[in-house]
Amino acid sequence: MLLSTLIVTILGLRCLTSTETANRRFDLEFYEFICKNIANRILVFECSFKKLELPNHYVFRQYLMFNKDMGENFEVRFWVHIRPSSSKTGMRFIDLKIKACDVLDNYLENPLLKKIFFELQRTANLPHMCPFKANFLYKTENYTANTKLVPNYMPILNFTFGVEYYEKTQLIGVLKIIGATVPKKN
Repeated sequence: MLLSTLIVTILGLRCLTSTETANRRFDLEFYEFICKNIANRILVFECSFKKLELPNHYVFRQYLMFNKDMGENFEVRFWVHIRPSSSKTGMRFIDLKIKACDVLDNYLENPLLKKIFFELQRTANLPHMCPFKANFLYKTENYTANTKLVPNYMPILNFTFGVEYYEKTQLIGVLKIIGATVPKKN
């Protein structure tokens, strides 16, 4: 679910431009993948990634465990902050807060979420329905990200993708991915 938001974000960035070029003019780079435990509801919250030898290929890993069942009061806020390379200031591009259970219950109805969740089923052990169980290690392993995730016409920009986890209104954890599309080196 966490990495799916990265994919949603990248796909959402397609709205920034309207013409497609024949060849990709950028490389995709990731700089940081941070998981921060804010409250005692999360027992395990670990994130890591590594750049593969193939250009523009990264592998992500995440572990998450709650100390109690997380159901109807479990909300997730997804946000993306972008800064085009030609700008000194950035902007909040996406900001969406939803109940985590609603995503699990309705993702098949949304073609974009359906595609993302099918990919996550390959690399993660997400539940198919609520609640998220206590003392169960949710894992995303070997999730590969590369330029195939983004359209050829993606602009050159820096991005920060965030996921905030809430129990009711209390912030319990934050995930951030920081990266950029940069001018192609070849």
